[in-house]
Amino acid sequence: MSGSLIPTVNFENFDPASYMEDYYAHGSWLYMEGEDLPFAMRQLHHFFSSHNIGGTRLLDVGTGPTVHSIISAAPHVENIDLSDYAEKNRKYLQAWWKNGQDYTPEFIKFVVDLEKSGQTPDERQSEMRSKVKNIFPIDVTKQSLLGTPPSQTYDIIIASLCFEAASRNLTDYENCVKNVSSVLRNGGHLIVCGELDATFYKVGDFRFPSVTISKEQAKKIYNEQGFDIVEFNDLVPPHPGEDPSSDFHSMFMMLAKKR
Repeated sequence: MSGSLIPTVNFENFDPASYMEDYYAHGSWLYMEGEDLPFAMRQLHHFFSSHNIGGTRLLDVGTGPTVHSIISAAPHVENIDLSDYAEKNRKYLQAWWKNGQDYTPEFIKFVVDLEKSGQTPDERQSEMRSKVKNIFPIDVTKQSLLGTPPSQTYDIIIASLCFEAASRNLTDYENCVKNVSSVLRNGGHLIVCGELDATFYKVGDFRFPSVTISKEQAKKIYNEQGFDIVEFNDLVPPHPGEDPSSDFHSMFMMLAKKR
């Protein structure tokens, strides 16, 4: 998954190309039961296809080097802004956006097959590129998370494995949610992918910290920050807390609407 926007983490040894090779070069595991990434992608498809979500502007928070989170979103919005804390990831995204570097077609095919849209992966990828307007540096720990107050708010925000990694404690987590909420319009939708009861997750040998948060604590924070939870769905792995890539006990996908 994506999610690199952590000021306390040194990204000097993080290699976006290796990350993409390890996790996105082969699509076969998209069809394996119990895996977190296909769960997230199915949930994104479900949210956009089953609920009235759309609008003019979408912000993807902590995109990382991968654009999987906007595959389902692209037909439902006019403009997409990507963002990441790490310059390496922003450069990798730039290569995809402007220089024609292909994103893994199996992942796009997975989504268009779910949709039965009739689009080819190449057509969807072209649509995604055409709708991306900016790639921003971002720091969700700051009130002006995009550097300056936005001239417009967003209709939809997607955040994947971000808030728990950017936080040392639950107060930090709540502040991250508050900061992101400040650039979402009232009535807009927030989609969050997160891990519950985790202390870390790894991308290859690169280790991200994770604040430990329960399902009840997460729901309480979003409610107190002015969100009505539309859906909160979780995936429990086969051996909770024992995965070498993360000690998470479950992963959640949440769709919420800002009051």
